[in-house]
Amino acid sequence: PCTHMFERIKTKPKTHYSHIPNYIHKRSAMGHKEIVSVLSSLFVFFCVFALFCVTTIPAGHVGVVDFFGTVSDTPLESGLRFVFPLTRVVKMSTKTQIIEKAEDVPTTEGMQVHLEAAALIHLKPEEAVRMYKSVGADYLDKVVIPQFRSVIRSVTAGHEAKDLYTSTTRQGMTTAIQTELQKEIQSRGLVVEETPLKKLLLPPSLRQAIEDKLRAEQASQKMQWILAKERQEATRKSIEAGGVRRARSAITPGRRERASLTVNNAVDLSPSSRRYFTVPTDSEW
Repeated sequence: PCTHMFERIKTKPKTHYSHIPNYIHKRSAMGHKEIVSVLSSLFVFFCVFALFCVTTIPAGHVGVVDFFGTVSDTPLESGLRFVFPLTRVVKMSTKTQIIEKAEDVPTTEGMQVHLEAAALIHLKPEEAVRMYKSVGADYLDKVVIPQFRSVIRSVTAGHEAKDLYTSTTRQGMTTAIQTELQKEIQSRGLVVEETPLKKLLLPPSLRQAIEDKLRAEQASQKMQWILAKERQEATRKSIEAGGVRRARSAITPGRRERASLTVNNAVDLSPSSRRYFTVPTDSEW
Protein backbone atom coordinates (compact mmCIF):
# COMPACT_ATOMS: atom_id res chain seq x y z
CA PRO A 1 0.00 0.00 0.00
CA CYS A 2 2.73 2.48 0.75
CA THR A 3 4.38 1.79 -2.51
CA HIS A 4 1.13 2.22 -4.34
CA MET A 5 0.41 5.51 -2.53
CA PHE A 6 3.86 6.78 -3.29
CA GLU A 7 3.40 6.01 -6.92
CA ARG A 8 0.07 7.84 -6.92
CA ILE A 9 1.66 10.89 -5.25
CA LYS A 10 4.57 10.76 -7.61
CA THR A 11 2.48 10.54 -10.75
CA LYS A 12 -0.36 12.88 -9.66
CA PRO A 13 1.42 16.27 -10.23
CA LYS A 14 2.50 15.15 -13.61
CA THR A 15 -1.04 14.30 -14.56
CA HIS A 16 -2.53 17.52 -13.02
CA TYR A 17 -0.18 20.13 -14.69
CA SER A 18 0.32 18.56 -18.08
CA HIS A 19 -2.41 20.73 -19.81
CA ILE A 20 -1.01 24.12 -18.70
CA PRO A 21 1.26 24.75 -21.75
CA ASN A 22 -1.62 24.01 -24.09
CA TYR A 23 -3.87 26.38 -22.16
CA ILE A 24 -1.25 29.12 -22.28
CA HIS A 25 -0.79 28.57 -25.99
CA LYS A 26 -4.55 28.77 -26.58
CA ARG A 27 -4.86 31.96 -24.51
CA SER A 28 -1.97 33.52 -26.41
CA ALA A 29 -3.64 32.73 -29.73
CA MET A 30 -6.93 34.16 -28.46
CA GLY A 31 -5.08 37.31 -27.29
CA HIS A 32 -3.65 37.93 -30.75
CA LYS A 33 -7.10 37.59 -32.29
CA GLU A 34 -8.59 40.00 -29.76
CA ILE A 35 -5.83 42.52 -30.43
CA VAL A 36 -6.38 42.28 -34.19
CA SER A 37 -10.14 42.65 -33.69
CA VAL A 38 -9.67 45.69 -31.45
CA LEU A 39 -7.27 47.31 -33.90
CA SER A 40 -9.65 46.64 -36.77
CA SER A 41 -12.51 48.19 -34.83
CA LEU A 42 -10.40 51.22 -34.02
CA PHE A 43 -9.42 51.59 -37.66
CA VAL A 44 -13.04 51.41 -38.83
CA PHE A 45 -14.06 53.88 -36.17
CA PHE A 46 -11.27 56.24 -37.22
CA CYS A 47 -12.32 56.02 -40.88
CA VAL A 48 -15.95 56.73 -40.02
CA PHE A 49 -14.90 59.56 -37.76
CA ALA A 50 -12.70 61.00 -40.53
CA LEU A 51 -15.60 60.85 -42.97
CA PHE A 52 -17.68 62.97 -40.61
CA CYS A 53 -14.82 65.41 -40.03
CA VAL A 54 -13.72 65.95 -43.63
CA THR A 55 -15.68 67.74 -46.36
CA THR A 56 -14.85 68.88 -49.90
CA ILE A 57 -15.81 72.32 -51.22
CA PRO A 58 -15.96 72.33 -55.05
CA ALA A 59 -14.33 75.02 -57.14
CA GLY A 60 -16.48 78.11 -57.51
CA HIS A 61 -18.25 77.47 -54.20
CA VAL A 62 -17.95 78.42 -50.56
CA GLY A 63 -19.08 76.36 -47.58
CA VAL A 64 -21.32 77.75 -44.86
CA VAL A 65 -20.77 75.87 -41.58
CA ASP A 66 -24.03 75.15 -39.73
CA PHE A 67 -23.68 73.27 -36.41
CA PHE A 68 -27.17 72.57 -35.15
CA GLY A 69 -28.36 76.09 -36.00
CA THR A 70 -25.16 77.89 -35.08
CA VAL A 71 -23.72 79.38 -38.28
CA SER A 72 -20.05 80.29 -38.47
CA ASP A 73 -19.26 83.80 -39.72
CA THR A 74 -16.29 82.56 -41.75
CA PRO A 75 -17.12 80.60 -44.91
CA LEU A 76 -15.00 77.67 -46.06
CA GLU A 77 -13.07 78.14 -49.27
CA SER A 78 -12.86 75.52 -52.01
CA GLY A 79 -10.76 72.42 -51.32
CA LEU A 80 -10.51 69.69 -48.65
CA ARG A 81 -11.61 71.04 -45.25
CA PHE A 82 -11.84 69.58 -41.72
CA VAL A 83 -14.94 70.29 -39.64
CA PHE A 84 -16.35 69.18 -36.33
CA PRO A 85 -18.30 65.90 -36.48
CA LEU A 86 -22.04 66.17 -37.16
CA THR A 87 -21.51 69.65 -38.65
CA ARG A 88 -23.60 70.49 -41.69
CA VAL A 89 -21.77 72.32 -44.49
CA VAL A 90 -23.97 74.12 -47.05
CA LYS A 91 -22.20 74.62 -50.37
CA MET A 92 -23.19 77.89 -52.06
CA SER A 93 -22.13 78.70 -55.61
CA THR A 94 -20.21 81.87 -56.43
CA LYS A 95 -20.13 81.11 -60.16
CA THR A 96 -22.01 83.11 -62.78
CA GLN A 97 -25.58 81.86 -62.92
CA ILE A 98 -28.13 82.55 -65.65
CA ILE A 99 -31.82 83.22 -65.16
CA GLU A 100 -34.15 83.11 -68.16
CA LYS A 101 -37.70 84.39 -68.13
CA ALA A 102 -40.40 84.66 -70.81
CA GLU A 103 -43.16 87.15 -69.98
CA ASP A 104 -46.10 88.86 -71.67
CA VAL A 105 -45.47 92.43 -70.54
CA PRO A 106 -47.54 95.60 -71.13
CA THR A 107 -46.36 98.72 -72.96
CA THR A 108 -47.31 102.35 -72.41
CA GLU A 109 -50.43 101.92 -74.57
CA GLY A 110 -51.45 98.83 -72.61
CA MET A 111 -50.61 96.40 -75.42
CA GLN A 112 -49.14 93.02 -74.50
CA VAL A 113 -45.80 92.06 -76.03
CA HIS A 114 -43.94 88.78 -75.55
CA LEU A 115 -40.49 89.35 -74.10
CA GLU A 116 -37.77 86.79 -73.39
CA ALA A 117 -34.90 88.08 -71.27
CA ALA A 118 -32.01 86.67 -69.27
CA ALA A 119 -29.87 87.82 -66.36
CA LEU A 120 -26.30 86.80 -65.55
CA ILE A 121 -25.54 87.18 -61.83
CA HIS A 122 -23.14 85.85 -59.21
CA LEU A 123 -22.89 85.87 -55.42
CA LYS A 124 -19.98 87.56 -53.67
CA PRO A 125 -18.06 84.96 -51.60
CA GLU A 126 -17.86 87.21 -48.55
CA GLU A 127 -21.66 87.66 -48.56
CA ALA A 128 -22.51 83.94 -48.63
CA VAL A 129 -22.95 83.62 -44.85
CA ARG A 130 -25.24 86.65 -44.65
CA MET A 131 -27.27 85.40 -47.60
CA TYR A 132 -27.66 81.98 -45.95
CA LYS A 133 -28.75 83.51 -42.66
CA SER A 134 -31.24 85.98 -44.15
CA VAL A 135 -32.62 84.12 -47.18
CA GLY A 136 -31.17 80.62 -47.48
CA ALA A 137 -29.46 78.59 -50.15
CA ASP A 138 -32.40 78.97 -52.59
CA TYR A 139 -31.99 82.74 -52.91
CA LEU A 140 -32.52 82.65 -56.69
CA ASP A 141 -36.13 81.54 -56.37
CA LYS A 142 -36.88 83.75 -53.37
CA VAL A 143 -35.14 87.00 -54.29
CA VAL A 144 -33.69 87.22 -57.79
CA ILE A 145 -36.45 85.83 -59.99
CA PRO A 146 -39.33 87.89 -58.46
CA GLN A 147 -37.25 91.09 -58.67
CA PHE A 148 -36.23 90.29 -62.24
CA ARG A 149 -39.84 89.87 -63.36
CA SER A 150 -40.86 93.09 -61.66
CA VAL A 151 -38.03 95.07 -63.28
CA ILE A 152 -38.87 93.73 -66.75
CA ARG A 153 -42.47 94.88 -66.46
CA SER A 154 -41.47 98.25 -65.06
CA VAL A 155 -39.00 99.01 -67.85
CA THR A 156 -41.26 97.79 -70.65
CA ALA A 157 -44.19 99.86 -69.38
CA GLY A 158 -42.13 103.01 -69.97
CA HIS A 159 -41.88 102.47 -73.75
CA GLU A 160 -44.38 102.48 -76.58
CA ALA A 161 -44.86 99.32 -78.59
CA LYS A 162 -43.63 100.88 -81.82
CA ASP A 163 -40.38 101.95 -80.13
CA LEU A 164 -39.58 98.37 -79.14
CA TYR A 165 -39.10 97.58 -82.82
CA THR A 166 -35.88 99.58 -83.07
CA SER A 167 -32.44 98.37 -81.98
CA THR A 168 -31.71 101.63 -80.16
CA THR A 169 -34.69 101.18 -77.85
CA ARG A 170 -33.82 97.56 -77.18
CA GLN A 171 -30.29 98.49 -76.20
CA GLY A 172 -31.66 101.17 -73.89
CA MET A 173 -34.02 98.62 -72.32
CA THR A 174 -31.14 96.20 -71.74
CA THR A 175 -29.16 98.87 -69.91
CA ALA A 176 -32.19 99.99 -67.89
CA ILE A 177 -33.04 96.43 -66.80
CA GLN A 178 -29.47 95.81 -65.65
CA THR A 179 -29.34 99.08 -63.72
CA GLU A 180 -32.70 98.63 -62.00
CA LEU A 181 -32.08 94.98 -61.11
CA GLN A 182 -28.68 95.84 -59.63
CA LYS A 183 -30.31 98.46 -57.41
CA GLU A 184 -32.81 95.91 -56.09
CA ILE A 185 -30.44 93.04 -55.23
CA GLN A 186 -27.06 94.64 -54.56
CA SER A 187 -27.84 94.96 -50.84
CA ARG A 188 -27.90 91.16 -50.62
CA GLY A 189 -24.41 90.69 -52.04
CA LEU A 190 -25.40 89.87 -55.62
CA VAL A 191 -23.80 91.32 -58.75
CA VAL A 192 -25.65 91.66 -62.07
CA GLU A 193 -23.22 91.13 -64.93
CA GLU A 194 -25.55 91.45 -67.92
CA THR A 195 -29.24 91.35 -68.85
CA PRO A 196 -29.56 90.55 -72.57
CA LEU A 197 -32.91 90.59 -74.37
CA LYS A 198 -33.22 87.29 -76.20
CA LYS A 199 -36.51 87.75 -78.05
CA LEU A 200 -39.23 90.34 -78.47
CA LEU A 201 -42.49 89.56 -80.26
CA LEU A 202 -45.07 92.25 -81.00
CA PRO A 203 -48.73 91.54 -81.83
CA PRO A 204 -49.14 90.62 -85.53
CA SER A 205 -51.39 93.59 -86.34
CA LEU A 206 -49.02 96.04 -84.66
CA ARG A 207 -46.00 94.49 -86.32
CA GLN A 208 -47.66 94.81 -89.76
CA ALA A 209 -48.63 98.43 -89.08
CA ILE A 210 -45.10 99.28 -88.00
CA GLU A 211 -43.65 97.63 -91.09
CA ASP A 212 -46.06 99.55 -93.34
CA LYS A 213 -45.13 102.79 -91.63
CA LEU A 214 -41.44 102.07 -92.02
CA ARG A 215 -41.89 101.34 -95.70
CA ALA A 216 -43.84 104.58 -96.14
CA GLU A 217 -41.13 106.54 -94.34
CA GLN A 218 -38.48 104.94 -96.52
CA ALA A 219 -40.45 105.83 -99.66
CA SER A 220 -40.85 109.42 -98.44
CA GLN A 221 -37.13 109.69 -97.74
CA LYS A 222 -36.40 108.32 -101.20
CA MET A 223 -38.68 110.91 -102.81
CA GLN A 224 -37.03 113.68 -100.83
CA TRP A 225 -33.68 112.47 -102.06
CA ILE A 226 -34.92 112.49 -105.67
CA LEU A 227 -36.30 116.01 -105.30
CA ALA A 228 -33.06 117.22 -103.77
CA LYS A 229 -31.16 115.68 -106.64
CA GLU A 230 -33.44 117.36 -109.22
CA ARG A 231 -33.00 120.71 -107.50
CA GLN A 232 -29.26 120.27 -107.61
CA GLU A 233 -29.45 119.39 -111.30
CA ALA A 234 -31.63 122.46 -112.03
CA THR A 235 -29.17 124.65 -110.16
CA ARG A 236 -26.32 123.18 -112.18
CA LYS A 237 -28.10 123.85 -115.48
CA SER A 238 -28.94 127.40 -114.40
CA ILE A 239 -25.31 128.08 -113.56
CA GLU A 240 -24.22 126.58 -116.86
CA ALA A 241 -26.70 128.71 -118.86
CA GLY A 242 -25.54 131.84 -117.05
CA GLY A 243 -21.97 131.04 -117.96
CA VAL A 244 -22.92 130.64 -121.62
CA ARG A 245 -24.73 134.00 -121.64
CA ARG A 246 -21.80 135.77 -120.06
CA ALA A 247 -19.47 134.25 -122.61
CA ARG A 248 -21.63 135.42 -125.54
CA SER A 249 -22.02 138.91 -124.14
CA ALA A 250 -18.25 139.24 -124.15
CA ILE A 251 -18.06 139.04 -128.01
CA THR A 252 -17.29 142.48 -129.74
CA PRO A 253 -20.05 144.27 -131.76
CA GLY A 254 -17.94 144.14 -134.96
CA ARG A 255 -18.05 140.43 -135.01
CA ARG A 256 -21.83 140.41 -134.59
CA GLU A 257 -22.30 142.29 -137.91
CA ARG A 258 -20.96 139.44 -139.97
CA ALA A 259 -23.91 137.29 -140.93
CA SER A 260 -22.39 135.02 -143.52
CA LEU A 261 -19.09 134.81 -145.32
CA THR A 262 -18.35 133.01 -148.51
CA VAL A 263 -14.77 132.16 -149.18
CA ASN A 264 -13.98 131.42 -152.78
CA ASN A 265 -11.00 129.58 -153.98
CA ALA A 266 -8.65 132.06 -155.70
CA VAL A 267 -7.69 129.52 -158.39
CA ASP A 268 -10.84 127.58 -159.07
CA LEU A 269 -14.08 129.68 -158.87
CA SER A 270 -16.33 126.73 -159.68
CA PRO A 271 -19.26 126.17 -157.35
CA SER A 272 -17.78 122.87 -156.22
CA SER A 273 -14.63 124.53 -154.94
CA ARG A 274 -16.38 127.06 -152.75
CA ARG A 275 -16.28 126.78 -148.93
CA TYR A 276 -19.05 128.29 -146.79
CA PHE A 277 -18.79 129.35 -143.14
CA THR A 278 -21.89 130.40 -141.21
CA VAL A 279 -21.58 132.93 -138.41
CA PRO A 280 -24.48 133.83 -136.05
CA THR A 281 -26.25 137.10 -136.66
CA ASP A 282 -27.31 139.68 -134.07
CA SER A 283 -30.74 138.13 -133.77
CA GLU A 284 -29.23 134.77 -132.94
CA TRP A 285 -27.06 136.35 -130.24
